[in-house]
Amino acid sequence: MKTGAITFEAAAFLRRNGADSIRVRMLFQNDIESYKAKAAAVKDAELFRDCMAISVCPSNVEDSMLVAAQTADDLMNVTGIKASFVCTKVGELVYVSARSFGDINVQRIMEKLGGGGHFTVSGAQLKNCTTEEAKDQIRKAIVVRNRLQHRDDLQRILAQAFLFHPVDVRVGPVAQAQDQREDDGGNKADGAFEQADHHGVAQGLKKIL
Repeated sequence: MKTGAITFEAAAFLRRNGADSIRVRMLFQNDIESYKAKAAAVKDAELFRDCMAISVCPSNVEDSMLVAAQTADDLMNVTGIKASFVCTKVGELVYVSARSFGDINVQRIMEKLGGGGHFTVSGAQLKNCTTEEAKDQIRKAIVVRNRLQHRDDLQRILAQAFLFHPVDVRVGPVAQAQDQREDDGGNKADGAFEQADHHGVAQGLKKIL
């Protein structure tokens, strides 16, 4: 989180109007069991793909969903972590809290599990599974999302390459239409070249993706 002039102005406004930082900290205090559960979840977090933390919050504490969300927030304070996922089981459901700084869109990952939210704060509820199975589903959702992102990036790169350098990316029918245009002076092949152009891009995308 970045601070600036506006941040300090807001703090000064709150202070002038009676805000007490000590009382605020007391308001957000946790009981000792919740604190231990959060500490255990942070301690047992596993690193996935070098920049994502996945963990399980014990369910034998009061309001374990809140503790799981707080744990996900705390894991974002670890150097190198770009996204965090914390599970906890309540009844028949496993709740997942996901956080990021925006480099990784956790909303898209949670959508793969039937959840959603914001790209930096998201979550999901999983039925008929254990917390270990939930962790496995999270890993798979991350892998799938990365593949889709890679495909989207390739498609965007190819589209930009064709827009600015059409000769470099033309394939098959495009090249044939270009040759025909050169042979007949360019008078008869304009329509054929335009059709072949779009066809070539579509075929190029299929081959790459």
